[in-house]
Amino acid sequence: MLTLVISQPPSLNKSYANRKKGGRQKTEAYSEWKTAAMWEIRAQLPPLIPGHVSVSIEVGLPRHPLSDLDNRIKPVLDALEGAGVIENDNKVDKLTVWWGRHAETRITVRAV
Repeated sequence: MLTLVISQPPSLNKSYANRKKGGRQKTEAYSEWKTAAMWEIRAQLPPLIPGHVSVSIEVGLPRHPLSDLDNRIKPVLDALEGAGVIENDNKVDKLTVWWGRHAETRITVRAV
């Protein structure tokens, strides 16, 4: 079992923007958050947890009362994969997510 703490992930609504010629692209704000989150994760010296995993995400307090909890999942999984904690987010077999009572986001990863 591995527990990590990172800064509040952005909402998916602010993570991708429409391209002028169609399609979607990552926003600069999302790319900056992901880079910072990967460094936060790496600083905690986590090992790679190979194979299938279970992930629990306690998302820090919402900044806006209408925030959707499910919009915070993809950025966290992308940061875990980018930092080398999990092989691929398609290896997540179980996912539990809830709003926490603090500013940070806490993540627990377990091999299954």
